[in-house]
Amino acid sequence: MNATSNRTTEPPIIKQWVESRRGRPARVRLSHEQESEYGGILRIEFPGRDEEEHLESIDWETFFRAFRAQNLTFFYDEETSYGRKSRFCSLVRQISKEA
Repeated sequence: MNATSNRTTEPPIIKQWVESRRGRPARVRLSHEQESEYGGILRIEFPGRDEEEHLESIDWETFFRAFRAQNLTFFYDEETSYGRKSRFCSLVRQISKEA
């Protein structure tokens, strides 16, 4: 069985996928000198993985506001190649066609 990759920008799909895997929205904590309008780089944090001090949990509203402002797409796999529920995901900036 092969893993199937997907992509979306739809908040309900992203939230359902993340929460069904016990994940939560997070961002890289910035120092005071690094502060920006939307905080640090967005991440999805899962129990037992990525539980690092430099990540801070954020609410979904904050996550999606930054997600839209940064023009991101959510890439994800439903299953691993072994048929198990995958936790692979990536947030990728969309490339503008107006360059």
